[in-house]
This record gives sequence, structure tokens and C-alpha cells, in this order.
Amino acid sequence: MASDSRYCETTVGITRGPKIFRKKVGKREVLIGIAGEDTFAAMLFVDWYGTNNDALYKSITALDGDTFDILIWDGRKLFEANPRCRPCEIEESYYAIGSGALHAITAMDCGKSAVQAVQLAARRDQHTGGRVVSQKL
Repeated sequence: MASDSRYCETTVGITRGPKIFRKKVGKREVLIGIAGEDTFAAMLFVDWYGTNNDALYKSITALDGDTFDILIWDGRKLFEANPRCRPCEIEESYYAIGSGALHAITAMDCGKSAVQAVQLAARRDQHTGGRVVSQKL
């Protein structure tokens, strides 16, 4: 999983921060990647995922209109989750989320790695940028 480090918050402007998180869920470790306009809501999702915390779930789903995308890699399968916390399995061999997703998918279609795809997306998408990071399970 690869990601840029640019947050584009409407109230703060452009900042940097992590977008890939490693989390223990039961006996397994997962990678959770975030993208979208509302990094606060996405971070709440990261905190909530794999728990039965109703308060966090209600906080996320109450943020109506806030947009974010989530990718979850459990070591075997890839899932995308929406702001309603519903993961759907991705059956493609590679995938991308966020504003630079179409550029990244095109790069991977041409044989580029996930890191190279993010770097190329950053050349074309104004909301993609900063340091590119990657993690593997």
C-alpha cells in the first residue's frame, strides 16, 4: 500500500500527515489507508475499525456530508469502506482511492508500482503530493 502525505483540509489548507495505519484486529494485523476531504472522520474510522465501539461508530456516521475513502488490506483481501463504515471487497488486482486515483490506476495499468503510481499522480493532481510512503503486511 502506498500513499502521499498531503492533507487538503478546507479550514486549515494543505498540511502533511500519515495516511497509512497498521492496526491489530483480533489476531491479525491490517493496513488501513485513508483519503478524502475529511481526515478527521477517516481517523475516527481507523480508531473504530475492528472494535465494537458504538460511540465511535455513531460519531463517524453522524458526520453527514463529510467525505473520505478507506482501503483495508488484511493480508489476503482488499476492501474499500465508505463513510457509512461498510467495507466492500475489491476484486481488482490493484486499486487506488483519493483525488489522484485515476492517474494512479493508469500508471499501474502501465506496469508502475504503487509508489511510482502515487508519484506520477502527484504530477497531475493538485491535491496529491508530499512525501510518498509505503507499507507491506
